[in-house]
Amino acid sequence: MSHTQQKPSIESLQRQLEEIRASLRASEARFHNVVQANADGMLVIDADGTIQFANPAAGDILGRREEDLVGEPFGFPITTALDQPIEIDVVRPDGAKRLVEMRVTETEWAKAPAHLVSLRDVTGHKQTEEALQRALSNIRQREREVSALLEGARAVLAYRDFETTARTIFDICRDLIGAVSGYVALLNEQGDENELLFLEAGGLPCTVDPELPMPIRGLRETAYRTGEAVYHNDFFNSQWFDLMPAGHVRLDNVLFAPLVSEGCAIGLIGLANKPAPFTDADAHIAKAFGDLAAIALLNSRTLESLEESREKFRSVVEQSEDGIVLTDEGGYIIEWNQGAERIFGLPRDTVLGQPLWDVQFRVAPAEKRTLDIRRELETMLRQMFHARSAPRFHQPYDTEIERPDGTRRFVQSVIFPVEIEQRFMVGSVIRDITEQKRAEQRIQAALHEKEVLLKEIHHRVKNNLAIVAGLLDFQAARVEDEQAREAFLESQNRVYTMAHIHEHLYRSDDLARIEMADYLVNLMNHLRQSYGAYGVELAVQADDIALPVDVAIPCGLIVNELVSNALQHAFSPERRKPGPDRVAVELYEREGELTLTVGDNGVGLPPDFDQQNLSSLGLKLTDMLSRQLGGEATHHNEGGAMFTVIWPTPTTREEENG
Repeated sequence: MSHTQQKPSIESLQRQLEEIRASLRASEARFHNVVQANADGMLVIDADGTIQFANPAAGDILGRREEDLVGEPFGFPITTALDQPIEIDVVRPDGAKRLVEMRVTETEWAKAPAHLVSLRDVTGHKQTEEALQRALSNIRQREREVSALLEGARAVLAYRDFETTARTIFDICRDLIGAVSGYVALLNEQGDENELLFLEAGGLPCTVDPELPMPIRGLRETAYRTGEAVYHNDFFNSQWFDLMPAGHVRLDNVLFAPLVSEGCAIGLIGLANKPAPFTDADAHIAKAFGDLAAIALLNSRTLESLEESREKFRSVVEQSEDGIVLTDEGGYIIEWNQGAERIFGLPRDTVLGQPLWDVQFRVAPAEKRTLDIRRELETMLRQMFHARSAPRFHQPYDTEIERPDGTRRFVQSVIFPVEIEQRFMVGSVIRDITEQKRAEQRIQAALHEKEVLLKEIHHRVKNNLAIVAGLLDFQAARVEDEQAREAFLESQNRVYTMAHIHEHLYRSDDLARIEMADYLVNLMNHLRQSYGAYGVELAVQADDIALPVDVAIPCGLIVNELVSNALQHAFSPERRKPGPDRVAVELYEREGELTLTVGDNGVGLPPDFDQQNLSSLGLKLTDMLSRQLGGEATHHNEGGAMFTVIWPTPTTREEENG
């Protein structure tokens, strides 16, 4: 084949190679765009554990710029995350802690084995889980209380012998509250002494004769007189301990709940030696059990019929602020207390004997009151009664209702099975939580209003300071004296320094702190423009530090004075040094102290410079502002003038002052 025949083939191959290269470059660009835009942090870690690549999301998660991450050690073991994701605790440079999910896959980088690490910030998700766990814990505690009260109520209905009933109620109450010792006693006929029904020493030694009289005095007298539960958490050191007979069980804390019948206390449930202090909640629960014990006592003494016993139980139910509803095995309502009347707005006589699904349908919100929903409701409840079980048993749930007068309320309900004399019934306890819901909404609205107000305040302050700066500029233009004009310019820059703080605040999500790196860059650019020093290089190095407003303002003013001084006096044409003129600002935190340095490579400070006897207003301000921060300003020559201000971090200052 001749040379002329080979040439077209070579050119064709070259075109194909160029097309392949272009395709590879386009593919690489698309991949780069995808990685850069990914919401998950992406890191490439080489075999030595060094970061070779980081996308912006990784910088956001780790609290550093992605370019600062490259070349740094990763600092977390990655081999353990090869099979499945793990969670790691990340502490950002600003001290913020984040919980991050890490996934690792093997890859190549620069033709060498490496790991591709994916990071996802799950802090908010974890906090939500913890909040839900706390809410669930509160709900379960309430469920335990309701279940315990219902168990005590079942004991009242199940036993006619009062001692058996009282023992059951006492055990339930003691276990729920967490007390160790206790007793149940009844008031004698004369009304001046307690007659012990039984004593539970909780394994502690007690040699007191059970027949010994128990006079009505001390805390017992208070409980009898007021009809309310009372407690004392330092009984051992109280005035009443000296009244105890010899050999009595040591009592560190005590709680007495009266058995109240028809407004009179007829006995006591005594509890003692709870490992933790008794609380008002304990007293409230014990009072409820005391009421149950009182009902059982009345049942035992009067030997009334089952219907009379039900009436006594109903009297307790009717006193409840919560709604209590009871349905028989067919799903028909047989009990509807006053609390239910108040909550649902339906009188008792209009719902007794009605199917539960009909009543629930009547109070459903209007938009949910459809035939399909009614059929679904009836089917679900019929299946529950037929199966005698339901997933929602003992599980509180919230719903919205609409009463006959059109008002809407939020309620929380707990349903539970009840079996009396082999009859299956379903009970419900309903609580009106409308005010709680509204309070939550008001709090959220108030927080939003506060945020909007603060943003508006910072915006207006910034605008007002801008007006002041404009007036100074206007006045300076009318002044012919150069020294006076410079004074106006310096004042204008000081006003700008403070105005820029407020501009950052109203543009930021954090209304209390200033990100100093971005702020200092903007401030120095403004000063360079203000003095026309376009040939001066400016450098800012800050450790992702965010400062409170009361610290950021004096810090910014110090930078303004020192940088202004450098731009005006550091670079003399007569004493020019090799290389570009340069002003550098550095702000970092170490061991509870913040350090600010402002330096230049200019002519330096004069030999006779005395910081204690300053004539310059700017340097006087620097010294005054340094003391305001609780720090001190120092200076020296190091290839130019160098000023350093060191002061405690804001939290450290607050601890020292506190």
